[in-house]
Amino acid sequence: MRFGFALPQIGSTAGPDALVRVAKRAENLGFDSLWVLDRILWPVSPRAPYPIGDGFLPLQYKNVLDPVETLMFAAAQTSRIALATGVLNLPWYNPVLLARRLTTLDVLSRGRLRVGFGIGWSPDEYEAAGAPWQDRGKRADESIEVLKKIWTTDPVEFEGKYYRIAKSFIGPKPVQKPHPPIYMAAYMPSAMKRVAVEANGWFPVGIPLSGVGPMFEGIKNMAKEAGRDPSAMELIVRANVEIHD
Repeated sequence: MRFGFALPQIGSTAGPDALVRVAKRAENLGFDSLWVLDRILWPVSPRAPYPIGDGFLPLQYKNVLDPVETLMFAAAQTSRIALATGVLNLPWYNPVLLARRLTTLDVLSRGRLRVGFGIGWSPDEYEAAGAPWQDRGKRADESIEVLKKIWTTDPVEFEGKYYRIAKSFIGPKPVQKPHPPIYMAAYMPSAMKRVAVEANGWFPVGIPLSGVGPMFEGIKNMAKEAGRDPSAMELIVRANVEIHD
């Protein structure tokens, strides 16, 4: 078991001083990883309720630093601790440009990147990102294909339903081979199969702890059916700590 810590990326404390203090302290204490999340906006009248609590995002989500740039800043302040996204909402991003951003982070951090991907839940954020709500799962699948193609081949050539790359050299490649570890958030059967086939681990979000074990066993069984080693699958659990008197 390894322990990570969330960077102060959201709310009133988000800023350079807090980021430096937490990143350095976590590394000195021997934490395994630093984590960020992906949030575009805080809708005043959300079209879809937040899956936890009263249906509204916590107020601190009104102020959110960009996840990749936050990790890049933390990378410059540390030397050993891993840098992880938990999670990037993949359909919001052009995968070619995202591959370049993530590769740059892996190269400049000397191979410390871990990438968590999801597809999000908010139609308001999809609209703001200019990303279509329909086919978001299929777009995520194709984006993973694009990312892996860019990270592992040269020259790169891709022809899909949503994205196309003419035969080209795209470099540099990530330090980690064949690519940085990929974790995926999922709870629907199709998304869980995506984890089993494409990812290095599962990042359950909004799932009761009582359901995590059986669902993870299901993912490992699907990984075995896909010819992968189920024992190599990682489980990433996020816990929000509340401090009381």
